[in-house]
Amino acid sequence: MSEPQPTPTPAATPLAPIRLVITGHNTSGASTVIEDKVAHGRAFNDKPNSALSTSLFRTDVQKPTNDVDFVESQVKGPVVGEEGSTFSATDLPPHSVTPFHRTISLDYAIVTSGNIICQLNHGVRVPLKAGDVIVQRGTIHAWRNETDEWARIFCTMIASKPVGVAGKTLTTTFFPIE
Repeated sequence: MSEPQPTPTPAATPLAPIRLVITGHNTSGASTVIEDKVAHGRAFNDKPNSALSTSLFRTDVQKPTNDVDFVESQVKGPVVGEEGSTFSATDLPPHSVTPFHRTISLDYAIVTSGNIICQLNHGVRVPLKAGDVIVQRGTIHAWRNETDEWARIFCTMIASKPVGVAGKTLTTTFFPIE
């Protein structure tokens, strides 16, 4: 039997901590703050300069409930499930790159700090700076930071039907960049 692998330790980011505030209702129906915390990220991999991914909120159904106990059931499972949505942040250290990946989702992303390259798997490179928005439609891509400064991108991923090209259904994919 193999020994358990340690959880990758994220690099210390100099970017401002992400404060996550989730509102909802108490048992009397009054609006309230359900959660107010600093969200912590996980390293994409065990490399020393790994990007950090922070899952901020997710749903596993297309029309999520706003019930009181809903918050307890989220932020589990794959990056994006077969239904629902995921809201996340990725912090990229200087001179880092995420693994190439594709999710079965429609993704709306905005760069809020620094400069990032969206690299598609056939060599296409799209430079993005703070304030730029990108819509990912099931493409294989990696995020690169080729600068000396940290960068941050927020992304909302909405589950979608798989992409079909030339009669072939494309699937969720994660693999190392070469």
